[in-house]
Amino acid sequence: MAKQNFKFFRVLAVLISLLVPHRTLAAERVILRYGAFQRSISVRSLENFIEGDRPDSELKPYLDVILGNPQQIQRFSRTSFQFDPIKFSQLSYSYAGENVLTAAGRILKSPASQNGFYSLRSTLIQCTLHPDGFSLKNILNFFPTDLEIDLKAAFTALSELRTLQDTTQDFIQAIPKPSRDIDISQFPDLRKPGEFNVVQETREFYDVGRDRTLVFDWYFPEISPETTTETPVPLIVVSNGLGAKRNRFQHLAQHLTSHGYSVAILDHPGSSYQRQQAFYDGVYSENFDATEYIDRPLDISFLLDRLETLSNPPVTLDLQNVGVFGYSIGGTTALSLAGGKLDLENLPQNCNYQDTPLNLSILYQCRALELENRPVSDLEDSRIKAVYLLFPNGNRLFGETGLQSVKSPVFMHVTNRDLITPLLLEQYPMFQKIPISEKYFVIAENLPHTYLTARFFSQTVDSELDVDRLVAISKTYINFLSLAFFDRYLQNNELKTKNSPNTYLNPAYLRSISEPPHFLHLTRQ
Repeated sequence: MAKQNFKFFRVLAVLISLLVPHRTLAAERVILRYGAFQRSISVRSLENFIEGDRPDSELKPYLDVILGNPQQIQRFSRTSFQFDPIKFSQLSYSYAGENVLTAAGRILKSPASQNGFYSLRSTLIQCTLHPDGFSLKNILNFFPTDLEIDLKAAFTALSELRTLQDTTQDFIQAIPKPSRDIDISQFPDLRKPGEFNVVQETREFYDVGRDRTLVFDWYFPEISPETTTETPVPLIVVSNGLGAKRNRFQHLAQHLTSHGYSVAILDHPGSSYQRQQAFYDGVYSENFDATEYIDRPLDISFLLDRLETLSNPPVTLDLQNVGVFGYSIGGTTALSLAGGKLDLENLPQNCNYQDTPLNLSILYQCRALELENRPVSDLEDSRIKAVYLLFPNGNRLFGETGLQSVKSPVFMHVTNRDLITPLLLEQYPMFQKIPISEKYFVIAENLPHTYLTARFFSQTVDSELDVDRLVAISKTYINFLSLAFFDRYLQNNELKTKNSPNTYLNPAYLRSISEPPHFLHLTRQ
């Protein structure tokens, strides 16, 4: 009943805002403040500029001195994008949403230098109700008071962002480059489908002890009776990102299965697509359950237990040599199974998001603070022999020592354009803490963390961005790299994986198959 009341009042609030006249109160001036310095610009002057007029005498000095290229700013100011009002309202009231708005409110303030949190939230919800959605003009129209911009805070944030971008590029440049090209034609092309037809089934298991139903898509190779062999088929379990559908990695499952693997993509009930839709519908106040940091690894161990006892399976599985592919929060799941230990004791001191606003993943990792009174058992599963981590997070969650107990080979697949988990703030520090030698760190340049962020950039920043090409390249890289890695550590194919210049997991080979400007860079240091 409480959840239904929560949903009712949230929806009612948005519906009421539809009936309220939008400009009963609105900003008339934008105040620019830098310490004791203060100047103001009329909103009308800004609106005229956004509509296409030349900057007037009131606005021009600020565009030239503070903001730079007026034409570029004008083009950006006209961009807009849509967002569902109910979904945005839900996000804005969540733990992550409130922290992001609080950080933005340190720059975009209400009068008397008050944090603009509440004004921003109401403004942005109003924007979602407008036909043009989010746009600079709508933000100016719907901001309920004069808008104060803290230039010192804004310049600090921009400087931190530029520094992070520059140091990331310096890091990439410092990775040793191959001294020569490699003839990739001498090896089978792992980017191509394998020889097996793919069979897919959807099944479910019920965990009585945790009252938890696990639905999973099971892919396995179609093996004809004439070629049936007693050799067990290796299994790869895919642990998805927050709110992702099971078909998010269907391309990967089909590719691996065509090369002789079996793949299981399961829904983790507390962070699945269905759970996220329930959050958007107002059933939950957060978009995933904090207990998922414990339940997700247990889901996979339970799945393996049940598969071991399955009567008349369609294929014989090798369940003592299992791989896990973890995407985003699924990477945290994979690391826990590989021996990583959650450091909940020291997590509180690592959870000040306002100090590190460029790392959005902190807002999800620090939901684990809700677990402080729940004992965390050892989540390691000895059946897991290799883990592939796509855009993972967990640096704060595992702390300084939690990853020192990882035993299985690790492959980290990251990008320099990750708006959620920046590689130098999150992923490379994790990689350094893993003590084993069998680990790989691959950067795929200029590819997004999610396809959604790529589409957002194409709508707002770069209209010429070919999102479909980005998606195709990203899928090709994921398919190839995961197959090469799992072949190395689950199949032990010496032709493919011998530690020599002729291996797939080699900087020269990766450079040879790269699609410019999305180069692949490998380091094991």
